Amino acid sequence: MAPLSPDLILALTAGDHVADQGPSGFIGHYGSDGWDFATRVTRRGGDPYGGENISYGYDTAREVIIQLLVDDNIADRGHRVNLFRDGYVRAGVSCGPHAVFNHMCVIDYGYEPVKRR
Repeated sequence: MAPLSPDLILALTAGDHVADQGPSGFIGHYGSDGWDFATRVTRRGGDPYGGENISYGYDTAREVIIQLLVDDNIADRGHRVNLFRDGYVRAGVSCGPHAVFNHMCVIDYGYEPVKRR
């Protein structure tokens, strides 16, 4: 597992999702416009290859990571898998208020950027 470097586009993409879901109280990986992670990141000019973790109800970094590691009620343990996935080298994080769960945190992950010719 490589260390993750901060990525502005992924942070903006995560922030877009917090800004969309927070006030509405929606949950999940799709925004109110139906867009998923790949669509949001592409709209910001990034590569659509990566993944996303979302935590609801926890307001410290420690609590968020513990919740994602334990990954209760997620059959495939997808959040845990994302935390340890080989190949992710970049990440962007945004946290904010959520109308139902008080807090939410989005972590968007990316692979090595695609080389353009």
